[in-house]
Amino acid sequence: MVDSPLLALPTELLVAVFSCSSSLSHVANLAASCKDLNTIWKEHISYIVNQVAPAAIPCYEDLRGLLANQGHLALGAQVLQISDVAQLVTTSKNVTELFTSFRDRVRANVVWDPQVPRVLSPSEESRFISAHYKLWGLMLLNNDEQQGLIASMDLEETCLLADFLCVFDPWKIHNAEIQRVMEGSPAAHRFLQQKIRQQRNKDFLKQHHRAYRPIEFTPYERDGRYAWWCDRQQEIFKKMLTGSLFHA
Repeated sequence: MVDSPLLALPTELLVAVFSCSSSLSHVANLAASCKDLNTIWKEHISYIVNQVAPAAIPCYEDLRGLLANQGHLALGAQVLQISDVAQLVTTSKNVTELFTSFRDRVRANVVWDPQVPRVLSPSEESRFISAHYKLWGLMLLNNDEQQGLIASMDLEETCLLADFLCVFDPWKIHNAEIQRVMEGSPAAHRFLQQKIRQQRNKDFLKQHHRAYRPIEFTPYERDGRYAWWCDRQQEIFKKMLTGSLFHA
């Protein structure tokens, strides 16, 4: 970027240029374009990331929660190192790959679950990504830590996460810790699902004074299951959570 008029701008305006980037990859490309811009990037990394990442990375807060569970970047901590940014980008790309893999399976499977759409809406995609960050994080915890976190969840979250564990594929996560967990216990995600279902059933009974058996009080499609995360299920899901479904 020799003799670029951009470099004639004051530092605060150059920081604003960085902050208007649409992705952290674009930030990195701009920083790599010359020594002066790279210096500004490094000196203002925390501010720039805080401006760009929440808008550029879907479910950014859930991603930060996962990184905290991984021990990479505590919740509330400032992004101060290039390695922190690399972790944000790499992890978010991996979850995007999980979504792409799921989407490809849906489209290729002619007998797919009739209660799950073949093309996910933006809100369904957001729920998918958020849940996968949370499930990835749960997989990193030991049994006691898992139980403690699951016990703190509300009924909505346990219903959603129990559902997503039907399509969660930890073998596609590029993380050495997850792979060690799966190699040690190939059914680890199924055991996690059992724990979440137990908590869901317990809280459902306590809240609504009836067992969690949606086949008894919601529409059901043959060969389907209850994908509460799908848009088409949201109205009846909310009625079930609030209990209005049982007091019509």
